[in-house]
Amino acid sequence: MVPKVIKKFIKILEFNYENFYFFDLFSEKAFSVFHVGYSYSVISRIDFIDSKKLIVRDKNASSKWIMLGPQIGLCISTLEEFEEEFYNLHVTLKNQLESSMDIYKYEGGDIIIIQLLIYSAGTTGRKRFSKFNPKTLGEHSDLINVSETKEALNKLIPLTNKYSDFGVLLEKK
Repeated sequence: MVPKVIKKFIKILEFNYENFYFFDLFSEKAFSVFHVGYSYSVISRIDFIDSKKLIVRDKNASSKWIMLGPQIGLCISTLEEFEEEFYNLHVTLKNQLESSMDIYKYEGGDIIIIQLLIYSAGTTGRKRFSKFNPKTLGEHSDLINVSETKEALNKLIPLTNKYSDFGVLLEKK
């Protein structure tokens, strides 16, 4: 179970084995979550019937999830890249599943659920400040140390282009 607070920031997709393994069925469910111009972090996990008892699980644990592999970064800059990136994601996820099946000795029929946790890491457009101009501060220039700010901003590559993510504008009283 994923806490409600986390659900606000991620999309959760759940699959049975058949819907996950075959690209057409996988893409029907997952295609609408990804969009051109965004970067994503994808975490895959699984719950399965461990009849061979190869995984030591805490009997008090509320979840029996195991990770299929490391998180996957996905960056879709253009429409042309979209289909290729999406297909490569599916291949990577299948490889993680097959590797997990080899290690933990379970089969497709033992899988209870496969879950993808998809976090949007922002837009792919990254803009570098060509030069910080203190004149853009107007009458507010005395609120900050201009020389330190100029040096810091000229080295900064923002993680987002959404102005609302930069915080609240300081104003004089």
